[in-house]
Amino acid sequence: MALACSLRSLARAALVVAAVACAGPAAAHAQSPPPSVPPTVPPLSARAAAQQMSFAAYRMRVKVLAQQDAILAKLEITLKALDDNRCDRAVNGAPSDRELEVVLVALLLILAPGYDPVRPALDTFLAELEAIPIADPILRSGRAGWRSEVDLVRRLPSVADPCATLRTWQRAGYAASASPIVVDAVLNPGLLAAEDKLTLAARRMRALGVSASAARRFTGDGMFADVPIDTF
Repeated sequence: MALACSLRSLARAALVVAAVACAGPAAAHAQSPPPSVPPTVPPLSARAAAQQMSFAAYRMRVKVLAQQDAILAKLEITLKALDDNRCDRAVNGAPSDRELEVVLVALLLILAPGYDPVRPALDTFLAELEAIPIADPILRSGRAGWRSEVDLVRRLPSVADPCATLRTWQRAGYAASASPIVVDAVLNPGLLAAEDKLTLAARRMRALGVSASAARRFTGDGMFADVPIDTF
């Protein structure tokens, strides 16, 4: 849907611009290290690993489709917030040196409810990817891309009234300690590089015999097709 694409573009653009604006010594990102594969499990061939990754993406796609109605119901919160003057006032009231940060927090907070119905499925999908003994570096990088994407969704709080939350933050003077989203955890190199990692992994999967539709599904584009949410 056009709405999903435009929201995704807005959020990703905000991430990139804010990352450039906030360039400097970064706070340590608290992302959990990837679980290690037991040494007794030999790595799969690149072709077999690519197939297993595509199967995991297919299972995720089935779960997404099963939650379409729930996603649409949750997105009512997003649509109302986008048309709510309280959100506009909270964003417009940001100090000049914090504008990009406040816009980023607002966008992510407004988009978050739509992910609620698929949060458990995303956790399962990532666990399935982590369980695949992958040796191919490009495929491993693609898995790392999903690790960053899912990590972001896990960090997004889901609130019934995003604009009220933003106004509460505004009344607190936009204090970092009162922010509904920890921006330093969002602005990490792994997330900013995730889209490229997934694209390269999909190309590698195609070269290893995975169909074009299955490879596209792995990037998230096919996984969330016809569903009004997307990965960042």
